[in-house]
Amino acid sequence: MPWTKAAIDGYASFSQTYVTSFTEEIDCADLALSALVDYAVANRLPVRLRYFAKGKWDWYALPPGGRKGAAFKRNALKMLGALNVIDNTRKIAIDSARAGDFIMTRWSTTLGHTRIIDRIAFDQAAGDYRVVWYQGNLPPVVPQRRTGLFAGIANVYENAPRRWRFSQFDA
Repeated sequence: MPWTKAAIDGYASFSQTYVTSFTEEIDCADLALSALVDYAVANRLPVRLRYFAKGKWDWYALPPGGRKGAAFKRNALKMLGALNVIDNTRKIAIDSARAGDFIMTRWSTTLGHTRIIDRIAFDQAAGDYRVVWYQGNLPPVVPQRRTGLFAGIANVYENAPRRWRFSQFDA
């Protein structure tokens, strides 16, 4: 099954429930990757995550209906981090952001932070978007709920939310 509009909309709804009800300790990028892979496996969808190693780009791939979802997830969580989430997402306009999208920070060539949007709405009084997000951390924690105005979130990568590059998963 390909990543259709319906599948992507389903992911947005799934991720909202997933992050708000997650009860294990986890880091920020692993929470995002875990939600993606668990949804894809449950819905027999492919996932292709690119990463840079040994001087070249390569892929972790889970075919549609892949029977090795648990092994794929273990490997992805072990090997990928916040900067890989950036590599596998695209910048989006803030007015199109929704549950399951990200607010990313890139602090260096090796460090970053992932925040998964739960809800986002324009706050007329503040003249900015009010965001509710969940995040893991290092050391791992049970996902933490945070809220704030978008402009108050420090060091947002490219000053915009991000969304998975769903089209690359079908390639």
